[in-house]
Amino acid sequence: LNAGHGLGVWERLIASTGEDSFPVYSPDARRIAFLSDRSGEKQIWIKEGDGRERQLTLGQLKPGVASWTANGDVIVFPSLRKRALYRMAVNGGQPEPIAVGSVGSNTAVSPDGASVYFVRRFYIMQAPTSGGTPTQVTDQGGFPLRLSADGKWIYYARHRYSTEIWRLRRTDGFTERLTNSLRSEE
Repeated sequence: LNAGHGLGVWERLIASTGEDSFPVYSPDARRIAFLSDRSGEKQIWIKEGDGRERQLTLGQLKPGVASWTANGDVIVFPSLRKRALYRMAVNGGQPEPIAVGSVGSNTAVSPDGASVYFVRRFYIMQAPTSGGTPTQVTDQGGFPLRLSADGKWIYYARHRYSTEIWRLRRTDGFTERLTNSLRSEE
């Protein structure tokens, strides 16, 4: 931080000659999962707390935006090529499918690890992380998608190009708009 003016100083955390996008911090904030095409095709990479970066996914799945499980040892992500949901241990192994049917491009795992949320045809769906029949959570939209740290709220935009942020309370479905616009009103 710039103590003289109280202003923050930007620090580059991830950088390559490719496109690095959609960073998501691990629950302990020590690692970052992100998408990068630096290996020739978009894959999930992990930036470790010591600064090392490593490619997590390989092959033809074409992963979408990842999310961490609460203990930070597993990543859940959609395959944009197969339109399916996968889980993968962060310390290696092969991606394992989660049987929930067709999915879109975003995921979020509940803090208790019991549920996975994902986007299907621009609606947020919920299913057990072990797989099973999903239920529809939102009646309009759901992209992108994130859960509050305590898991009580789902934050989302109602459609892909929306400039409004909405939230939905998981316990009773109460929904409210939080912002009118992400654009400056100047």
